[in-house]
Amino acid sequence: MIIKLPLPELDESLLDLRFIHWGYLNCSPILINGKKVKKEKWFTYWIDLCGSTLRFYKDVTLPKDSALHLPPIVYDGYISESSSKVAVFELGGGVITILKDGQGFKSRTLTRSIYSKIHRRHIFKVKFVKTNSTYIFQASSQSSLLRWVTKIQESVDAIAKNEMSFLAEERLKLARFMREKKKHLKLKSKMRKLKKK
Repeated sequence: MIIKLPLPELDESLLDLRFIHWGYLNCSPILINGKKVKKEKWFTYWIDLCGSTLRFYKDVTLPKDSALHLPPIVYDGYISESSSKVAVFELGGGVITILKDGQGFKSRTLTRSIYSKIHRRHIFKVKFVKTNSTYIFQASSQSSLLRWVTKIQESVDAIAKNEMSFLAEERLKLARFMREKKKHLKLKSKMRKLKKK
C-alpha cells in the first residue's frame, strides 16, 4: 500500500530574494569593450539578475519595434522557450547611475535613430567594469526603476564585501517555482468558483 503524503507548503516569506530580480527592460549600449557606440540602438530584453550576473535574453515573440515603447510588465518570472540568452555581464565593480528623463546619449558624433526621438523615461546606466562596457536601461515605471537600481546595487556591494551567496541560481529557480505555484493555485480557485456557478 502506497501512502501519498501532501507536499509541505513553502512559505514565500522565507525565500531569500536578495540579489534576485527579473523582468523586461529596454536597453541600449553606449560603450562595448571600451569602444563607443556610434549609433544609438534600443532593444527589449528579458533580464535576470542572478547573484553577481545580469543575464540578457531575447524574446522573439515581442514585436520588432517593442523598444519604441515602455518595456512590458510581467510578474511571473517565466522565460519562454522562444527566448535565447544573448549576453551575461558580471557586476563586480559595477557603477549604477539613475539618469534624468531623456538623458543618456551626449556624444555629438552619435547618429540619432528613430529610437532616440522618443523621450526616454525611467532610465538608469550601468557600467560593467570587467568588460569595460556601459549600457542604458529603461524600466516600465519609476518604481520598477528604483527596484532594479536597488537590487543591482545590493549585488555590487555584496560582491565588493565578498558576501555574495553562491546559491543565487537555486534561489532564482525556487522563486520562479513559488510564483508559478501561486499562479496555479489562483487559477484553480477561480475554476472552482466558476464550477459552483
